[in-house]
Amino acid sequence: MELLFSFIKFNPFVPRSFAFPPHPLWGFMTAQKTIDRFWGYGTAFVFSNLSIPFRVFSPDGIDPLNLGFYNQLLQGSSNGKLARSFTRNTRSDVALAPGYGTDDLPQVGWRLRMLDALGVRYIIDRVENLSTAITFPPERFTTVWKQDGWTAFKNTKSAPRYFLTHDVKPYHTPAEFEALFFSPGFDPSQAVAVPAEEKLPNLFPDPTKEVRLLAYEPTRVTFYTKTASAQLLYLSDSDDGNWRATIDGTSARMIRANWTLRAVLVPAGNHTIAFTYLPRSFLLGALITGVSLLVVISMAVLSGRGIRSPR
Repeated sequence: MELLFSFIKFNPFVPRSFAFPPHPLWGFMTAQKTIDRFWGYGTAFVFSNLSIPFRVFSPDGIDPLNLGFYNQLLQGSSNGKLARSFTRNTRSDVALAPGYGTDDLPQVGWRLRMLDALGVRYIIDRVENLSTAITFPPERFTTVWKQDGWTAFKNTKSAPRYFLTHDVKPYHTPAEFEALFFSPGFDPSQAVAVPAEEKLPNLFPDPTKEVRLLAYEPTRVTFYTKTASAQLLYLSDSDDGNWRATIDGTSARMIRANWTLRAVLVPAGNHTIAFTYLPRSFLLGALITGVSLLVVISMAVLSGRGIRSPR
């Protein structure tokens, strides 16, 4: 009975109020109506799956959605190095390096770079952390909400979750990516690291460029872009190889940016860009189902023709 209760409680088709009662933090986050991410510091750590029922966004993931490249990237938040292998502790949960204490947050530059690059706009704090202005320097973090021992800081140096850019920086090896991405001169709000084998053309500044988010859904993200010259459209969401990009309905090449995130080269002019999740397994399953239905229907028709009425 206990297992059955837990199964029912945490299934996605159960009303979220049964398992996740109202909470001031979720009330604040859902009121933002944004795709900006949040992250909990110290005792304000929020388990990965808790954000899903409230449809808010964190940089973390759990075992069913543990993408290898993304896991490698996030582990770099602890030491500035991409993970070359996975351990028992890192193979399941994908999370930014946790932080504790008064000065841990501002001193770990790798984690700050990851927070900025992934569009983590809100840092959540708890009163038990005994945080001070050293923990959250006012030149970077501003208080935007406080209630019942919880505090939300806005990370003013967070990169937008999506943007157009001409600042594409190529790399050849994982070590080159690490040196580039975690260097002090890399600005994640404007620059994007891309594998050199993508062989992108030279891109130039476009002060008139414009990008607007039209829809953000679990399996489809749509943008409107307006540019005077070709630009790279970057979205800080992970790509497992099953996302497809289209420009005005025509297939476009997906580019892996910042090691594992999504980008597409956008030509000059006005365009509608769509990222659509379409896994190969689904296409294969649909093909097998279609063929199977044809076989069953054909057999039924042939069997019907073979039946003779009694005389």
